[in-house]
Amino acid sequence: MKISPDTQNVIDFLDEISDGSLKQKDDLAFLLEAWAATGQPDATNFMIESGASLHRVSETIKKAQDNPEALAKLDEEEFKFQTAVRINIMSVTYDSEKNEYFELKYRQLTEECYQNMRDLAHDLHLLRKLQKTSREMNQAGKDGEAAK
Repeated sequence: MKISPDTQNVIDFLDEISDGSLKQKDDLAFLLEAWAATGQPDATNFMIESGASLHRVSETIKKAQDNPEALAKLDEEEFKFQTAVRINIMSVTYDSEKNEYFELKYRQLTEECYQNMRDLAHDLHLLRKLQKTSREMNQAGKDGEAAK
């Protein structure tokens, strides 16, 4: 699948405003392109939100190491979001030329795949923040226009 100029521009902009902190840039570009091809924006937004949630839970786990009860609950949440992300990745890659690549990189139950998933979730979290900021700016512009 060829990455469209629009998708590449989003990736480049996101990488620039995050000071080059995207961790799975090429995979994110491919997945955005695949999700766009489905024509289902709700599914795309669900994936972005699931990834962002996975990132937030993973970051909270790092801080909760001293609380076994909280850690157990967070581990359950992390697994739930990882499963949602895996299923969504599978749904857009199962018949693509990159199916085996995504299978080996994200869908195995190994520590390496978990880390790849966390890295992708980090990138989806940044994309979610960009979406939210964009919506807020658009709303502020509309509110400003309405006040005139």
